[in-house]
Amino acid sequence: MNSKRTLRRIWSSSAVMTAMVVGMVTAALLAGMIVFVAIYRHSMIQNVKTSSEQITGQVSNIVEDYMNDISSSMRLIRESCALPDRMRDEKLNALAEYRPEVIAITAYDSETGKMLNAWTGKRRLKDNISTNLSLPSKTPQEVTEFLISAPHVSSILANEYPWVVSVSGVVQEPDGTERILVLDTNFSQIAFYVDNVGIGKHGYCYIMDADGTIIYHPQQQLIFAGLKEEKTGLLRDISDGSVEEDGVIYTVHREAENGWRIVAVSYVDEVISVGLMNCLYLLLALLLCVLLATLISSLVLSRLISGPSAS
Repeated sequence: MNSKRTLRRIWSSSAVMTAMVVGMVTAALLAGMIVFVAIYRHSMIQNVKTSSEQITGQVSNIVEDYMNDISSSMRLIRESCALPDRMRDEKLNALAEYRPEVIAITAYDSETGKMLNAWTGKRRLKDNISTNLSLPSKTPQEVTEFLISAPHVSSILANEYPWVVSVSGVVQEPDGTERILVLDTNFSQIAFYVDNVGIGKHGYCYIMDADGTIIYHPQQQLIFAGLKEEKTGLLRDISDGSVEEDGVIYTVHREAENGWRIVAVSYVDEVISVGLMNCLYLLLALLLCVLLATLISSLVLSRLISGPSAS
């Protein structure tokens, strides 16, 4: 009778010991999993930020090349305006015909805004232009300055509606009067490149200016319709780098020449959820294996320890 009680006491002690060991191992593994998941999540977010910075850098290079082409074209236009009328017209029409980024060149009276000349190469100008989206709303203050509009559809060509950006500058005539020169330049190349930037399934990239006005957005129509908003106020104060806000990672790259900002938008849950879930499944499988091994080892060890006492 006493031997049976002793045996029960030993088995009870073994069960307690096994439970304690398994519990301690489980707690240690769970703590390790929590730390690992936190580190893994932080590492994934850093990888997303690095990838976004590379993407914005690539878009920035495209924009920089585009701006260099604009500067080169504006310089040629200003130089051509100093030539005699016939030579000027030939050169500017050739520029509009043979340079793929040049859609149209127009000149306006600086006071009335009346169109004085237009050079469109082989493209034909509308007979009646009711709305001229190329005419700038404000005039550049200096001869060396030029203003860039938001992308829009050209409204001055007959039967053609290319997606353009209007670049306006002031040129001084030999008699001292000033004209407004406007270069309508093709924006389709940049738009196509930005449209095809992808970060995860729903991430995207867009361009805004230093004041927070959106220059180009893949969902431009939703922006203009007020159905989608971007946190341009927050991003306007960021020169370069990334910020995480409400589960969204915004990466900003600033253009030094014109102050434009290339913004990459990615969603935290989307970019790390798949990798994180796979990691959690693997860790849970390892946890179960370790717990099973610990349980078996504890039972075997308890039997070995209790064996001599029971005999």
